Amino acid sequence: MADFFSIGLLLKTLFQPFRQISADETGEKGGLEGALIAFFDRTLSRVIGFIVRTFIIVAGIITLSLQLVFGLLLAVLWPCVPALPVIGIIVSSMGVVF
Repeated sequence: MADFFSIGLLLKTLFQPFRQISADETGEKGGLEGALIAFFDRTLSRVIGFIVRTFIIVAGIITLSLQLVFGLLLAVLWPCVPALPVIGIIVSSMGVVF
């Protein structure tokens, strides 16, 4: 799961543009107007990249935390599994019905 979310890489590239394709070409062809369009295009792309990466980082932290809690719970309960049949026999002999 940690490799799937790669939170460290997302933090390193938090302010990188998000799938930007054509901002540089616009700035080269249009003079000052094209440069302004390219600047705002890159800025918008960086803002979108920041928002998307932030949501993925938060989702990754939540997922990894839940995985840690369930993993620890399973590690604690797993050694008790062999005792469950014995406990079931004792409880059923006492007359407890589920």
